[in-house]
Amino acid sequence: MDGLPVTLLTSSSWLRPVTTAILLALAVVTVALDQLSKALVTSRLQEGQRVVLAGGSGLRRVTNVRGGLLPLSDWWAFLLWLAIVACLGVVIALGSPLRSADAMGLGLILGGATSNLVDRLMRGGVVDFIAVGRWPTFNLADAAMVAGTALAVWSLL
Repeated sequence: MDGLPVTLLTSSSWLRPVTTAILLALAVVTVALDQLSKALVTSRLQEGQRVVLAGGSGLRRVTNVRGGLLPLSDWWAFLLWLAIVACLGVVIALGSPLRSADAMGLGLILGGATSNLVDRLMRGGVVDFIAVGRWPTFNLADAAMVAGTALAVWSLL
C-alpha cells in the first residue's frame, strides 16, 4: 500500500467494476441454482405431485403458464425482462457507483427474472415447486426476486 496514491484508495471509481461484477455474478448464480432445482423437481415429481415436509410445507410441482398475478404471454414476459435489463443498464451506466447491497439486490432480481424467462421460452411455463402454507407455490427465482427487492429497498433507507 505504500506506493499507491491516497486518491486511488479513497476514490469510488474502483467500486463500479466491483459492484457490477457482484451484480452479474449473483444473477448467473441465481439462474444456475434455479434451473438446477427445477431440473431436479421435473425429473422426480409429476405435474401436481406433492411431497409433504415439516410443518405441512413441502414440494408441489406446478407449471405456471400465467405470469404470476397477471396473464402474460411469452412475448410480454420477454418485453418485461427486456425492460428490467434496460433499467439495470441505465443504473450501471449513470450516476454514482452501486453499493454492494444495491448490486446484490439487483443481481437477485435480474437472475430471478432471467431464469423465469428461460422457463417460459424453453418449457412454455414457469415451474413452481415450493409450497409453504397458504402461499401460492413458487420457485427459487421468485424467492430471489422478492429477496432482491427487499434488499434494494432496505439499502435505500
